[in-house]
Amino acid sequence: MRILKVKIYFLGILAAALWLTAPIVMATDIHLLTGIWKHSDKDVWMEIEFDQAVGTGRVFRNDKKPDSIGKPVLTELIFDAALGEGEGLMYVPQMQSRYGAKVKLVGPNLMTMKVKVGFMSNTVKWLKVDVSALTEP
Repeated sequence: MRILKVKIYFLGILAAALWLTAPIVMATDIHLLTGIWKHSDKDVWMEIEFDQAVGTGRVFRNDKKPDSIGKPVLTELIFDAALGEGEGLMYVPQMQSRYGAKVKLVGPNLMTMKVKVGFMSNTVKWLKVDVSALTEP
């Protein structure tokens, strides 16, 4: 009986330690996507930020539609750094709705995003922007 109590006590301590370190692991994982990303074919830039473990991508710059700056385009982003993949909802302006998006980190500065609308899908490349280049005169 005493051994059972010791095992339960040990498992409780182990569970508490894992629970306390989980946010630290998630915080280090999300930095891979956090930052400013530029659409490879258009002058549209998106800034991805995380609140806890859920990310949001907002328009950072859009040369053709400056009034869209700050609007969320990628929402409910969950990213698994171990797999280098994530999922979220991407706003499709042509449909004026959000659709499932699969995000894949191909390299440290290259992300692909596959958005599926019905039976059609489109994959877009996003390039990470060096923030220091934005602030220099």
